[in-house]
Amino acid sequence: MGDSTATRNVISLASWINKIIVTGLVFSLAVVASKLTAGATFKVPGTDVQLKTGYAWIVFAVFTVAHAYVTILFVRACRYLFREDHANAKSTWKELSRNGPLFFRDMMPRLLSDGSRVAIMRWDDMTTWLAHAAAMLIFAAMVPFSNLTTLGFVPAVVLTFINWLLGGKWVIAASELSSKRGMTRLL
Repeated sequence: MGDSTATRNVISLASWINKIIVTGLVFSLAVVASKLTAGATFKVPGTDVQLKTGYAWIVFAVFTVAHAYVTILFVRACRYLFREDHANAKSTWKELSRNGPLFFRDMMPRLLSDGSRVAIMRWDDMTTWLAHAAAMLIFAAMVPFSNLTTLGFVPAVVLTFINWLLGGKWVIAASELSSKRGMTRLL
């Protein structure tokens, strides 16, 4: 792997994406555990803050903003690396997919095919299973287990969908680092 500033920036931002997602998942587990034990409130991990489980979506909205911000930075960093330091782009992809953080490790490239807006997630890719499990857990943490109302259901659907789209952006940006010049759709 090249040791360029652009490469280090991509690797660093991948680590931040991973931290945001893993922290969100720990939070999700705390909320779901509280719901399963009939708790109306839960303690935010690492703090003394108590919240009602029905307001968990507000915390997820904050995580979503952080996810969006770091995704924008990551896509820009990948674009810069791909265009300005292309010699290191493929080796950076290999480093991310071989030794990167949890949500990047062993990832198979997810590239957009001609004329398609969908990047296929292969079922033999463990990060596919990880992404689906994460989305289900986050959704379960936000959706009310009792007294299901439209108002309680909508934030869970919307925030899960937005985070899925954001994940798709950084996954495709990382994957396209493995592409030849002129063969990308996002970068």
